[in-house]
Amino acid sequence: MCKNSNTSCLLQITLETLKTTLKDDDAFLSFINKPTVPKSYTALHYVSANCTINEIKTLLSFGADPNAITIDGFNLLHCACMGCNLRNVIYIIEE
Repeated sequence: MCKNSNTSCLLQITLETLKTTLKDDDAFLSFINKPTVPKSYTALHYVSANCTINEIKTLLSFGADPNAITIDGFNLLHCACMGCNLRNVIYIIEE
């Protein structure tokens, strides 16, 4: 089970449940990488700005697209910078 924060554990359990429920890898990946309206941020964009490295790793392990670009041209690194999340910025640069 999870050895990270409660948020990471909840995210992992939620994603595992969704993957089981959807039963189709393409449908799951489409869901996990679905952009929001109107700015086209994905879950990974939000997590990079507002959560920890553990949540980033969890989403990536489930197939989140690290190269997704928002309608404004922002990538994962931009979002981490906008969230003033230095640990995530360093992680994204190093990975």
